[in-house]
Amino acid sequence: GQLSLLSNKLRTLQKSKAGPFDICICAGPFFHQTTTDNNDNDAVVKQERQTIKDNAASDEKLLLDKSLTFDVPVLFVDAGNGLPTDLQAKIDNV
Repeated sequence: GQLSLLSNKLRTLQKSKAGPFDICICAGPFFHQTTTDNNDNDAVVKQERQTIKDNAASDEKLLLDKSLTFDVPVLFVDAGNGLPTDLQAKIDNV
């Protein structure tokens, strides 16, 4: 997921004519999971996958040190594998 992007978009929407909103619900496979597939030999796919991983790591750090905030409550209904186990462990220890 691109949590920083989501935070910025929600902030913009809250201040727009469309807002304010009481809650944001995100559905689908939202959180980045480290998986490999047959496309890993494609340089473009590798670069995209690395960019997603880098963004997720950056957002994880911002989330854990509480500098990434959301203007409305956000509910994640994840159709994928949920939070990565290392992130879940860090959240449990905060």
